[in-house]
Amino acid sequence: MTVHHPETQAELNTIIQQQRGNLIVIDFTASWCGPCKAIKPKIHELAKQTPNVIFIEIDVDEPGHESTVAGFGVTAMPTFVFIRNGAIVGQVVGANLADIVAKVKSL
Repeated sequence: MTVHHPETQAELNTIIQQQRGNLIVIDFTASWCGPCKAIKPKIHELAKQTPNVIFIEIDVDEPGHESTVAGFGVTAMPTFVFIRNGAIVGQVVGANLADIVAKVKSL
């Protein structure tokens, strides 16, 4: 599956609503973030390997995402937020692929 790139909070909300039964992983990233750049291809590969999981990438510096970043309490990049049925069920801060894969498998 591809990684979604919503441009607004409304687009993100629509994806979350439409995919309520699925696990959603939101990757909060930044173009200047070295660890974000390093893990990005690995996350895209994970998205291909787990078609039942919805991956979303949000660049925290892009206009329109300020309220999204604040709403999820993101203060470090990368931060991965795991959502199921509209509720946050987990979080991984940092570019630790093993922790991210473990969360995907456990949720």
